[in-house]
Amino acid sequence: MAFEFYIAKTAGICWGVKRAISGAIGKKRKAGEPIFVLGNLVHNRDAVEDLEEQNIHVVSNVEEARGETLLITAHEKSPNEIAAARMVADTVLDMTCPIVEDLHKAARVLKEEGRQIVLIGMRARRHPEVDGVIGLLEGEVHIVETLRDVELLPLKAFTPVGIVVQTIIEGRAKK
Repeated sequence: MAFEFYIAKTAGICWGVKRAISGAIGKKRKAGEPIFVLGNLVHNRDAVEDLEEQNIHVVSNVEEARGETLLITAHEKSPNEIAAARMVADTVLDMTCPIVEDLHKAARVLKEEGRQIVLIGMRARRHPEVDGVIGLLEGEVHIVETLRDVELLPLKAFTPVGIVVQTIIEGRAKK
């Protein structure tokens, strides 16, 4: 039996991450000058190894990039982390995906309107995009990943709710 395989147009790395990788690779720098990335730029071991070969390194905190060039990933970081990066790094390349920026703007507006914010996204694995929203809203957000989470929402009666959704959610809702 013969099989045919088709790759969907959306397979692979999203355009926001591609944009961030291009920004890191295309950054004009002196020979041998490294670029540090605050958190994973891409969740693909082969791609991370390729970036390492191009002197682009993942760090877990801003102090590891003191005096260097530090890139903010497509998934963004909390405002406090970005402020810390600007205090420590020599240069900060903010490669936040415009779609993620839109998510943050919407969440901020809904909070300013006095709404309880519900974010549908990956809580269990603490996706960096979810962490960014948590930091942006200073923890005042309810994360919903499963149908059970919806049942357990501690919403206050008669308070309007604002719902935002993580830009990429893997898998399906679980019961």
